[in-house]
Amino acid sequence: LSEPVLFANWLQAQGAIFSDYTFSFRTISHLLSLLSWFHWPLWPLALWALWHGRRHLLELRWLLPILSVVVCLIFILFSTHQDQHDMLVLTPALTLLAAGALPSLRRGAASAFNWFSAMNFAVFAVLVWLAWTAQVLHWPTGLARHIARVTPSFVVSNPVTATVTGIGFCILWITLAWHLPKTPGRAAANWTMGMTMLWCVGVTLLLPWFDHSRSYRPMIEELKTTLAAYPGEAIASETPLPDAMRSMLDYYAKVRTHPIEDSATPHGLLLLYVDHKSEAPGDRPGWKLVRTLRHGGGKQLESLYLYTRSDRD
Repeated sequence: LSEPVLFANWLQAQGAIFSDYTFSFRTISHLLSLLSWFHWPLWPLALWALWHGRRHLLELRWLLPILSVVVCLIFILFSTHQDQHDMLVLTPALTLLAAGALPSLRRGAASAFNWFSAMNFAVFAVLVWLAWTAQVLHWPTGLARHIARVTPSFVVSNPVTATVTGIGFCILWITLAWHLPKTPGRAAANWTMGMTMLWCVGVTLLLPWFDHSRSYRPMIEELKTTLAAYPGEAIASETPLPDAMRSMLDYYAKVRTHPIEDSATPHGLLLLYVDHKSEAPGDRPGWKLVRTLRHGGGKQLESLYLYTRSDRD
């Protein structure tokens, strides 16, 4: 409602997916590999629900979730890239279908699912804490060296507060899991609480590091400060920018670059993108380097080089 033009463009792009789609067995293989881990353990429960209720699948209580899953699978199948975020479309429908399997789970299967849930999230929680100790205590040394290489300028802020909060989430999870009643839904509840605990601990301990290492926002804000000296000047780009960086440039700096055609541009600024696989652009005839911005380190290093025309100084 607030952006009808953008919404119409989005609808048109979604419609183009169906016209440009070409079927291949590689697409099916990629889809199955994504579903196998992204929707674990929903799909085993959903398959069991279908098998257990196979004689009643034409009833409305089964038809609605089944048709929802089919429609979502068709949408994902026709998606252009089939990325992880496309799998989110299927999650609500698959959850409705899998929920029907919980009351009919055999006691051994429910117990195994419950213990797998507890052990699975306990292991991942330990890994998160190891990543935290590598940042704060520089142990394990190998992981600490890797973190220092990827994000050499990162400094942990408020480590005591984050540590206490993370420990609190873990204690709360253990307490709730220990007092869960022995019902058919215990395994699903344990999985849900474990996922919530892991998400909270991960956000508390590792989000600042991910923001520093993955987010383009600090780089874009530095670029925005530099561009304040060139008000109204359009920016050309010789190399294609990553989609995430292009979006951040537009969102935080209101910058949209213009491609260079025939090795020439009328614009007064030039922005070049270089990753760790490419060499620095160096001197360019007719251009003067204004600012070099870097993001990440090691194999994650990305750089932006801002030039201005030397004849406009």
